[in-house]
Amino acid sequence: MFGVKLYNNRNWLVCLSILLCATFITYAQTNTDNTRKSPVNFKADFIRPVKVGDSSAINLLGNVVFYHKDNGTIITCDSAVRYNNTRIECFKNVVVNKQETYLYGDRVDYNGDMNIANVYGPIIKMVNKDATMYTHKFAFNTLTNIGTFGGGATMSQNENLLESERGFFNADSSILVCVDDVEIKNPDYKLQSDSVSYNLNSDIATFYTQTYIWNSKGEILSAKKGLYDQRNTTYKFTSDSYILTEKQELWSDTLNYDSKAENAILFNNIQMLDDGQKVMLFGDFAEYWGSLNNALITDDPSIINFDPSQPDTLYMRSDTIFIETVSTDSLLAVDSTVVEEEEYIENRGVESNPISSDSVIVTDSLNSSIKSDSLGLSGIRETEIVESDSIKAEIGEAKELSRSEQRKLKRERKKELKREKKRLAKEEKLAELRARIALRDRAKVLKDSIEAAAKDSINLELLGDSIVMDSISEILPIEKDSVQHIIKAYNNVRIYRSDFQAVCDSMIGFSLDSTLHLYIKPILWNQANQITSEEIDIYTKNKAMDKAVFRGEPIMASKVGDDYFNQIKGKVMEAIMINNEIKRIEVIGNGQTYYYMQDDKDQSIKGFLVVESADITFAMDSNAIEKINYKVNPVYKLYPMDKIPLTQEIILPGFEWEEARRPMSKKSVFNRSIRSSRRPEYESKSVPIFNITKSIFENKEKMIQDGIWWERNETITDSTLQGL
Repeated sequence: MFGVKLYNNRNWLVCLSILLCATFITYAQTNTDNTRKSPVNFKADFIRPVKVGDSSAINLLGNVVFYHKDNGTIITCDSAVRYNNTRIECFKNVVVNKQETYLYGDRVDYNGDMNIANVYGPIIKMVNKDATMYTHKFAFNTLTNIGTFGGGATMSQNENLLESERGFFNADSSILVCVDDVEIKNPDYKLQSDSVSYNLNSDIATFYTQTYIWNSKGEILSAKKGLYDQRNTTYKFTSDSYILTEKQELWSDTLNYDSKAENAILFNNIQMLDDGQKVMLFGDFAEYWGSLNNALITDDPSIINFDPSQPDTLYMRSDTIFIETVSTDSLLAVDSTVVEEEEYIENRGVESNPISSDSVIVTDSLNSSIKSDSLGLSGIRETEIVESDSIKAEIGEAKELSRSEQRKLKRERKKELKREKKRLAKEEKLAELRARIALRDRAKVLKDSIEAAAKDSINLELLGDSIVMDSISEILPIEKDSVQHIIKAYNNVRIYRSDFQAVCDSMIGFSLDSTLHLYIKPILWNQANQITSEEIDIYTKNKAMDKAVFRGEPIMASKVGDDYFNQIKGKVMEAIMINNEIKRIEVIGNGQTYYYMQDDKDQSIKGFLVVESADITFAMDSNAIEKINYKVNPVYKLYPMDKIPLTQEIILPGFEWEEARRPMSKKSVFNRSIRSSRRPEYESKSVPIFNITKSIFENKEKMIQDGIWWERNETITDSTLQGL
């Protein structure tokens, strides 16, 4: 018994030893495998060992399937060589699948340790959801789901087509990054760039280099950085933004543009060029409303009005510029329902006295001594803003008040400020109304005068209103169903042109008859003459000043020597100009003249003329008065310079010499650099023709005909992984 047991014990010990060894070996193998990537599982119809160099491998044939369980990648093919647990090479009808991404090629080299599948073939096809790509080189990271392509690629998705030389595709985010010779098209636009990131889910193209976009409206847009949201038809450009339309060009640093609504917001270094209106606008902030064709420009805005056929260019700046587009009919129609507006319309005119035989003519005998010197200003002095004593006293007094009294004073000041804003708004509204009335009245006068002439002629009478409107159109460029532009400038308005300069606080300009209407302390300078009034209307013809009308205590003055000023005043003053020079001045109502007589030879002042008359006409030449016609019982006095009584005023009431406010050069109004037109360059630029796509598809069709390539769409089903 004991011997048997001993034998049995020995056998038990041997078995135990073997079991322990096996356990140790199994543990060691398991521990070693855990330090490496898990193997790529596989199956095939036939499996056999093969020798590859100094190593052995496994050859798989027929319905080959590999499954990398670490990242979920599936590879199918006709045959393969398995070099080790994670390194395989697949041949013929290869499909690489990861979730919704499929790759089709002739050969795949897969490294499971690196999670990289290199796909080869004459043309490689990649499908992700509704997007399909054809390319020549493709490497897919099966862990990050990012593919790298090269050698030229084209991708289509619904109505979108994208191509580039190389790039990346993120299957998780559906973002395609295209690099070099990038071209994108959609029924709404075509894009050309060298670096674009395109989101296939949102249809947003983001670019990082110089990019050009041709949209369906015929516009060409470009920028060095930005994005285009195709679904919302919105552009957001952040560097060197530019838009070219049929008649306009637009530049800015930053641009937000809604193409569907045609609304835009622009920031910094803005320049807008309108070839049709011959206008350029500048500023650092602008907003444009396409449905209304209106624009607002702020942050140091300025305007240039030019005509290549004319030598002079008009420069204007203000704190705010608003451009409004209206129909011709609405522009000529004036709503006079407001009481104040009606009162203004009823009382706007000043009846002039008729010419009588009592008029006094100051003839050439006086003209020999009536001359004006030019101003000879060397520059502009900045107007100083000085805090008045009354303000200082008010501030000092406020400090001594109680807190409740200070709060009450603060509330009162706010109310006063609000009232002032309302007053200014009302004044601006009335200013625009006055300008519209002047425009309407001008058109009416023209029509009435032409109708009167037509009645005197049998031939013209037969033509009726048609010849009347045609004649008006020659003077006022009115077109059927046409639109006109109104330019409104607010605060610190300054205008410079070589033949005239002006300043005011508010200005309204009309494209219909090329008029400018200046309000709130306006001043106009023409050569040596300064004219001030409550309102100034400037009429131009062929880009040159034709007439200027001054209403509300107008005073025209010119400097004589160092200390004296010739001055003319009335209720209304009208200056007629030829070749941008004042040739005649009509003073209507309460005419007053202070005039210094000068010697022809040495320009010394010999006498002082004081005249009062209802109406006065001045004929001028070369900026000097040639003839003065005083109408209706004039009263005048002529004093030698040493006989002027102390009781005689030499300065008319309300006159101030505003030399310091005069813009003396365009630099005092306009300080920006003008960009040259890009129109010739952009209009000659080739629209994307998609050469990469054309080449790939031509090659694809040829290989299909030759039987060496075919369109593949195989998918992976659940049965594919059975047995793995």
